Amino acid sequence: FKELLFDSNICNWSENTSTFDKYIFGKENLIFMIEDTDNNVFGGFINSKIKSYCYQDENNVRKGRNISDSKSFIFSLKSNGRSEKPVKFNIKLNKQNQAFGLYNNNDKNLFSLGGDVIIKKASKKNKCICNGEGYKYGKKEDILTGKTREENPFTVKRIQVIQMYETEEQKRIREEKERIKIEIERQ
Repeated sequence: FKELLFDSNICNWSENTSTFDKYIFGKENLIFMIEDTDNNVFGGFINSKIKSYCYQDENNVRKGRNISDSKSFIFSLKSNGRSEKPVKFNIKLNKQNQAFGLYNNNDKNLFSLGGDVIIKKASKKNKCICNGEGYKYGKKEDILTGKTREENPFTVKRIQVIQMYETEEQKRIREEKERIKIEIERQ
């Protein structure tokens, strides 16, 4: 099951007036879909609950906390010929504590995925960043936007955030597997 929480085509994500955080704060199991002006489609999944903000203080010092999540990943759905099929990249062990950053209304940034994909709030200078350091890309470093770190700014065309739900049957099966795993570990 899924529910569309945010769509940049209809919701406000502008500097100083963004309502983005209101749609996702306190939510978990989120898929962030990003389409850029070069028609690349990519994003990330965050399993953990969004429960803290990142921000810059008056001296431009980064404060607050990122969301830690060992189950987070980044994906590419459409990469303009760089991959023929969707690709998933798991977060690196040493970057799990930076899986997701939600920025407050005073910041120019909207959110970040592992510090790799930094989405800025809508403005005339909406140049977002793709670093490629927090996830296991292998030799596909430019897969998301087609650009390397040196030439990495991209412009967002659309953002969608979707919350995934577990059905009762899926939950029952998962809990049963966890119970069996614990029993085996006790033996």
